[in-house]
Amino acid sequence: MAPAPTAEGTAPLADYFFISGIESSQVYDERAQQNGIGLVTSPLAAPPVDETIEEDRALETDSSRPASQEGLPNGDSCNRRSAGRMSEHRNSVGTIIGPDSKHTASNRSSTTIKGVQLLGSGLSEQDFENALRKFASERDNFLEEIQFTAGVAQQNRPTSTRPRPRPQRVQHPGNEDGGNLRSGAASIRTSKRMSGYNSVIPAPQPFTPEPNMHPLLRRYEPVLLDRYPPKNMVEELKKRNPFPDYVPMFAFPNDVSVVSSDERPKTQWHGFAMTGGDSCKLYGICVIVWLPLNSTAAEGLERQCEEWRRVHMNPEERELASSLGERLALERAKLSQLLSQLPAVAPESEERENLEDQISAVEEKIQLMTDLLRPVRHGAASKIEGLTDGETGLWIPRAYGVMGRDASLTPFWKEWLKAVVVPMTNGAILRVPASSPRIGMWQPLERYVVNLCAEALSPITSITQVELAVRELRMYARKEALNEIPGSRNIDIYALFRCLSIPNIVTLFEFVLSESRIILLSSHTAMLHLASMAIVNLLYPFQWAGVFIPILPARLVQTIEAPCPYIVGIERRYEPTDYPEDEYVLIDLDANSIVSNGPPPPALPRQQRRKLMSLLQHSAPHHARYGVPTGPPQYAVEAYPYDTFCSENPNVFSHKAHPSTIQTYVGLNSTSFGAVGGPSSSKPLIHNLSDQIKSVPRLRFMVPATGERKKSGMHYQFKMDEFMKSQPSENVQYLATLQQTQGFNEFIHERESKRADDPIVKLFDEVILAKRNRGKSSFFSRSKADFLSDTSDHLWRTASATPPNSRFPGDYRSVISRIPSKLDPTLMKEPRVIQGVPRIPMAKARRKPIPSMLGPNGTGPAPF
Repeated sequence: MAPAPTAEGTAPLADYFFISGIESSQVYDERAQQNGIGLVTSPLAAPPVDETIEEDRALETDSSRPASQEGLPNGDSCNRRSAGRMSEHRNSVGTIIGPDSKHTASNRSSTTIKGVQLLGSGLSEQDFENALRKFASERDNFLEEIQFTAGVAQQNRPTSTRPRPRPQRVQHPGNEDGGNLRSGAASIRTSKRMSGYNSVIPAPQPFTPEPNMHPLLRRYEPVLLDRYPPKNMVEELKKRNPFPDYVPMFAFPNDVSVVSSDERPKTQWHGFAMTGGDSCKLYGICVIVWLPLNSTAAEGLERQCEEWRRVHMNPEERELASSLGERLALERAKLSQLLSQLPAVAPESEERENLEDQISAVEEKIQLMTDLLRPVRHGAASKIEGLTDGETGLWIPRAYGVMGRDASLTPFWKEWLKAVVVPMTNGAILRVPASSPRIGMWQPLERYVVNLCAEALSPITSITQVELAVRELRMYARKEALNEIPGSRNIDIYALFRCLSIPNIVTLFEFVLSESRIILLSSHTAMLHLASMAIVNLLYPFQWAGVFIPILPARLVQTIEAPCPYIVGIERRYEPTDYPEDEYVLIDLDANSIVSNGPPPPALPRQQRRKLMSLLQHSAPHHARYGVPTGPPQYAVEAYPYDTFCSENPNVFSHKAHPSTIQTYVGLNSTSFGAVGGPSSSKPLIHNLSDQIKSVPRLRFMVPATGERKKSGMHYQFKMDEFMKSQPSENVQYLATLQQTQGFNEFIHERESKRADDPIVKLFDEVILAKRNRGKSSFFSRSKADFLSDTSDHLWRTASATPPNSRFPGDYRSVISRIPSKLDPTLMKEPRVIQGVPRIPMAKARRKPIPSMLGPNGTGPAPF
């Protein structure tokens, strides 16, 4: 799908930067609550409160119940609870009163207040010690004996009650040669293929919040908070693809919810692909940063949680949570007291050993109680003193993302995003030196955004590479050369080979070649993106012609019913209850399993399949030889593995591109492919004209187009029948099956419509020619380097975009560490004029072009 037309060399390094998420006011708006706006009638709604004190009313009896209170505290007590929410336990008496308790029905000032009788007395010290021991020894099934009803996640989308069919694990018999394929296999969806992307993608389901959901399980609709360039920069937007709809839905595929956590949740990342209404495709990368919910919204949310607990939580659960919180606070106070005594005790004495033993016992008990408390924290107070860090213990996510038209630049965008959000983590990321004038000073986020989206240009060829700086860090965006396989320098395939075994990789490859309906499943959103991108790049020289949605949002999950080939990724949190009735393939990336409700895919010919398996075992021996467990790598789980700034893309941070290896590997025999080093010098691959005529498929089966085909713009005509007759019998049936796929037909069409000297065609032909002629000797050697070994354009000259390094208004620490919901125009600077990049018209302060973007003699820009 062609991008929007742009002038050669003026495409920006990234089309858009966006901020998405929710504001604290979406969680709880105090003004809306006071005005009664947006209130939903539900069991959580508070009943009207009597304001008149009836001094003459009769004293209470056990049988009398108030009409308006129903045992709940007065409405004005909310202010008192709000003021005391940061107390030691934040569990008011009303929180643990059961619905069957006897309450007073009078609001007289002389009323006698009776003590609260808890249903089910608390555990004694001995019983509690026994429970802790049992929990320590039977941690997995201890809590199964306690039937909790609070905090149970409800289905937020209606699902059918039809039982889901259990797919069968895909297996290939050892003696199967691929020739016994069922005629008309449904994996070849030629009859059901749709011509347009939008014809099979339904409209997203509307966001429908459920009022009875627990406040911490409630979903909120993400919104687009800001973007750059904004809508009013019309001239700038003409050079970019249109900004797509539903970007927040892809940044948060399962919508947004408030998280209650003792520590700040880990920063995560993922990528996605979107196709606009004009069939323009944009690829995106976003990083999810967590920020604390402000105190006003947190107090309002806590009041909602208290109301929910009174309605949905039984007294035993409330008592257990309260008892654990109190005991945990006492143990922490005891630990503090013991630690204070430690310096006064002589080392290596018996008293010191006894004190250390007591400290170890208390620490172990605190850890056990903390683990025991977590399952019931969902129905208790959101913060417990001594356990929860931060102001409120409640967190909301915010996404910072980059979108562009080039999928091979997504690793660069990811590393750039990780670098610019480091100040937002408040020093939690290790291996990042502190700011200083000698090392570097952070700049506002706005200036980094302008540097990426306006000042830096996208590399067009391998002649140049673009350098961007974030403080002292230097990052380089580069493209593959014309004689390199597309995506070979930038696309990460390790994550896919880490999740799946080699046999499953081959089976998945066969399903993809047959254009099946493929559903990827994982608990980690980033893993879905990594696997999807690896799959479509491993198809070279074919291209995936079906629907491609690496991250399928929950509100678009009905897309799996589309009657066409697709590759979609679904996060396990919103895995659908009902899968399609027609044939589909489910790849569980976390469990290394491939299941399907249809027949096995058309298998590769036996010799090619065995050879492919052997080569992959040599190339990826981490499972079989080194015992690496299957599963997503750590960098697919979180953005900063082990709280460190590390990267799986070292080439992004190196100014020197690694040398090309394609000419080495295509000349190796299968038996020597597993060797550590390749041949020291490349042998001539084309020996003489007769060998060339026999080897090049184009000259054997491609004839010049004539008649109507020539008038329609075709250069060649492929003789399919002659090609099929020339193949071995074991390959004919598989090729006949492959011939029914859209990817194969588009591959043939591309060869017929391009000239032989086109770099795309020439690369594939030279690879095939090198494979056929490897190991042969030549009497005549060529003086001119062949296409694969030609490195004349492997230059990657650095063109630097001047990093922002000037002063900015405001306090340095507060400006760089903020987690903004909108870009501040006062912190932006006018983009510099670089090869036609538009600038904001200003009467003064004209800036010079960036010197590093000029040519060697300073007379013009370096070619891209």
